[in-house]
Amino acid sequence: MPIASLQSVKGQHISPFQERGLNIIAEAEADSWSEIARKFKCTHKVSARKFLNDIKTKIETANDPTLNRLFSRAVLNLNAFKTSIDKSDLDETGKKRKYALPASVYRHQYSPPPFLIPEAKVHLDVKTNNVFVETNLQIHRNSNQASLILDCKDQKVLSVSINGVPLEKKHYRATLREIILLNVPANQCFTVQTVCEIDPLTNGSGTGMYKSGKHLTTHCKPEEASRIFPTLDRPDVLTKIKTQITADSNLYPLMISNGDLISEKAIDQNRKTSLYEDPVPKPCYLFAVVLGNLEGIEDNFVTKNGLNVKLKVLVQPGQSKRGEFALKALKEAMKLDEDKFGRVYGHNSLTCVAMDQCNSGATENTTLMIFNSLKLLVDKDTGTDQQYRDVFHEICHGISHYWRGGRIPIRDFFGIVLNKAFADWCCGLMVEETFGEEYSRIKEVMDLQAKAFPLMNSKTGHPLKINSYLDTHCIYDSMTYIYGREVFRALDRYIDLCLKGGSKQALDDYFRINKGKPVCFEDLLKSGNRVLKPIGKDLKQFERWFTQQGVPTVRVSYDHDKENKKFTLTLIQSNIHPVTHKPQEALAIPFSYELIGKDGSVLHQRTNIILENEKHTFEIEVDSEDAIPVLMHGYSAPLTLDCPYTFQQLESIALFSTDVYCRWKAGQDYSIKAIKEIMEGKNPSDLVHFYKKALESDSLSHIAKSQLLNLPSLVILAQKLNDYDFEVLNTARERLLKEIVSKCESNLKDLYSNLPIPEVFEPTQEQMGVRELRNRCLHLLLSYYPEEFAEKAWNQYQKNREDSPSSNFNDAYAAFTEIVRKNTKENTGKALECFYSDWHKDKTVFNHWIAAKASGRFYVEDVEEITSSVDKEGEQIWGFDERNTNHLRSLYSTFIENSLYFHRPDGKGYRFIIDAILKIGQFNPTLSHNYLFLEAIADFFNLPPSQQAIFAKELRRMLCNYPLSQTRDAASKLLEWYEQQKPTITSPDRDDKSLIPVG
Repeated sequence: MPIASLQSVKGQHISPFQERGLNIIAEAEADSWSEIARKFKCTHKVSARKFLNDIKTKIETANDPTLNRLFSRAVLNLNAFKTSIDKSDLDETGKKRKYALPASVYRHQYSPPPFLIPEAKVHLDVKTNNVFVETNLQIHRNSNQASLILDCKDQKVLSVSINGVPLEKKHYRATLREIILLNVPANQCFTVQTVCEIDPLTNGSGTGMYKSGKHLTTHCKPEEASRIFPTLDRPDVLTKIKTQITADSNLYPLMISNGDLISEKAIDQNRKTSLYEDPVPKPCYLFAVVLGNLEGIEDNFVTKNGLNVKLKVLVQPGQSKRGEFALKALKEAMKLDEDKFGRVYGHNSLTCVAMDQCNSGATENTTLMIFNSLKLLVDKDTGTDQQYRDVFHEICHGISHYWRGGRIPIRDFFGIVLNKAFADWCCGLMVEETFGEEYSRIKEVMDLQAKAFPLMNSKTGHPLKINSYLDTHCIYDSMTYIYGREVFRALDRYIDLCLKGGSKQALDDYFRINKGKPVCFEDLLKSGNRVLKPIGKDLKQFERWFTQQGVPTVRVSYDHDKENKKFTLTLIQSNIHPVTHKPQEALAIPFSYELIGKDGSVLHQRTNIILENEKHTFEIEVDSEDAIPVLMHGYSAPLTLDCPYTFQQLESIALFSTDVYCRWKAGQDYSIKAIKEIMEGKNPSDLVHFYKKALESDSLSHIAKSQLLNLPSLVILAQKLNDYDFEVLNTARERLLKEIVSKCESNLKDLYSNLPIPEVFEPTQEQMGVRELRNRCLHLLLSYYPEEFAEKAWNQYQKNREDSPSSNFNDAYAAFTEIVRKNTKENTGKALECFYSDWHKDKTVFNHWIAAKASGRFYVEDVEEITSSVDKEGEQIWGFDERNTNHLRSLYSTFIENSLYFHRPDGKGYRFIIDAILKIGQFNPTLSHNYLFLEAIADFFNLPPSQQAIFAKELRRMLCNYPLSQTRDAASKLLEWYEQQKPTITSPDRDDKSLIPVG
């Protein structure tokens, strides 16, 4: 009998013959695949791949969960085999191997797991070249299903037992993806024991168990625990796990896993074993182990419930000083989660480990959080001010996950927004508490506009509540993280506007009811509805934020009847679907307005409102000649605000508004408006007096002045002006900057020379503001007075390389970056050589060297200078490491953000990135798709026709080389849209070196 019976669909959508074909492919074992494939082609008259591709439409039409699951298993098994038989991905003729088209996973087809695993014991026996994994799973029935399918990826299965009795091979199948136990006991409870072999030493994916430097570590999200041990790799299966680790104590003196250390003992002279137990059931994606030679710093945190939690930060030998800030931040984050959200940590210990090789910022595993070194290690001699803020943010994010994804896990990966975005919203509020809104809130909005908005408005975007996906990794994108975070912020504001203190009540209700239960994001909305029900309100309209795609717009118009002292404000909301181009239903938008005078005097106090209809009109009595509307304080919802401000109105808001966001946005809009006028041929000299006033203002902070001088990026200008000719934009932007520097020369020189440099460095908001403004002045002055300021930049770099209480890496790196980007002949070579000499053996700090190169006047031809910067000592790679995820991001992601050079007209920028996507996708799919491909295509839909044609050519080339399934799907949809829309285009021939920025 087939292990996945299709009785419900037999004779309706597929034949019994086709059903048998699916089962054959799904159950095919690697060592017999060649023979099975030969027989399959004889009996079915087509290859297994073509069979699956031909039947795909019928499967999707059937809309049957059992059938879809069987089809998905068959596709995954076939593609896993094709990948495994030749790492180069070439067949015997030298052609790229062809894969079966991926199967979608659908939200509405969710069903509870047929079996549960309440307890498990995992023993990792680490040898010289591999790891033997013994697993003992307690299985509880949750259905009457006869067969048990355990997820088991890329493991060599050595033995399988049930209730301690070894199974003969005929009673189970071991594919490259699963262990299929054909007939398991009918008892309610039984045990399954397995012995498998894994090879983490050659695993370059950054998932499962893998090598990071000389250490072994893990990354099990989203479905990668099954690369380590057989299990039911889904978030709604919660398990208490005991982990035993046995290894060479000389190579791995420290062995750590989730939970409490129960025992540790030496086995012989060179080996020891450690046993950990986590008493709290958790999804297996929160499983973690770390082995290596690490040193740590320790402290304690006493929760408000009186629990004394042992805290550790583990780092590589000699780096303890860099972990001190993280330990301090850890305590502060735990306190903030208690004070702001009432969430109390409940385990006896919490350990944070720094790893150089990490796909994400961190993996927030229960009691053992594994961090990317860039997001955990920082001190004054090795990190920038932004890194201090990033470390604090990442730690707050990890602490937020303890409850939001840990103690309350998600039911399935369609709820990833509740895991990631919900946690990041809470984290953002904690960071604001410590470093202030001027830093944290403004950065959040900038990231939203630059990274999430382009994708939300594109044909390849998706709503937060997705209904299907091809691969769980592709859900982890900026739309889910960044846009989702802003929607949760809007939800908090909306509930509080409906009922004062209502958001806290809703969160308390959610945490109380759902502790220990797998949930969907609808469960959070249910808590909100329970709180709002007594006052006759609900979240039905607000829920559209989760289901609609695209970025909504609020258009503003106003009329000031000075004679009758009446100010009329009209707000019209719209959200056009980016694919269908049809209007969508009105959203519930938390909003606010106030009126100020030209001198900043408050004419009408801030009024908080909710926009529920398409159009709202407000009449305000105002006794003033000049009334200026200040709108949407704090940026209360992720939308585009379109208001016809004049230069004078924007100047007044930027100089006098007390709201951090409104003040910053007015300054940005002023610059955008000025750049637009320059592009229209107008003289900018009359537009720059505002910047001089701002620099001379006593009310604006150092941070606010620096942000004002930081003109919108080319990407933001392209969005706002709907013009993606980056050369034209750059020319206009540089012209405005040149005019600002000319008009404000004395102010800039005075600030750079006379702002007091603190005698002792501290990572405080106040000191960061001084450093940021001084370095912004240096950037501008060096750009336009290179002869005078080249030496000052060099001196700043050298002075901050010294060991003194005031010296710091932030100011050294700021000067270094300017020297490299301006390419001053005398100092650039010296600076690059000095930095390389200082830091090429430090993989974390060396990222800055790579990023500085990739963010300046960077030509693809120059990449060899970066990738060839490699020294080897034995097996250790110094300098650029092409397998180090941070180094790859520092090079390729930074280059993608360098719009002028990425979008160069000859297409070499596109070719460079597509080559990287294909190469990196072979060993690290997450990095290739989420961090490179999605970032690269963000602006495709808006590019000029000639650029689209060049980019499309590279995307077609990529498809011919069979990229990852999720990348292939997104690229295919993009090209399908392009072919429908494209005009006749002649691609221009351009000299490779024609892209030289003005100034």
